[in-house]
Amino acid sequence: MSIDGQYEIISRFFVFGRHGGRVIIRTDGNDLSGTAYAIGKESPLLNGMLNGNEFSFIMEMDIPLVKKKIKMNVKGYFGEGSINGTTITPFGKSTFEGKRII
Repeated sequence: MSIDGQYEIISRFFVFGRHGGRVIIRTDGNDLSGTAYAIGKESPLLNGMLNGNEFSFIMEMDIPLVKKKIKMNVKGYFGEGSINGTTITPFGKSTFEGKRII
């Protein structure tokens, strides 16, 4: 089973509410890369790692509401056609889930 693909994501964050987005994930062995798209912005996935069905990466995204770029540490796992996980930001923790669309 491979995590490679494009996913539609729903993120729930108590400060900003529920938001949609998408992420494109590519792997090469245990290295993970790709791009996240949300709130009209995009961010490359940095320092991505894959270990079995668990993954992690860092992204930095401009957040218009706070008018600055924030760092997000993302950890999660994938199943057959889905991903789920947690994002930790300076504003707290949020959860997300997504389904593969490509």
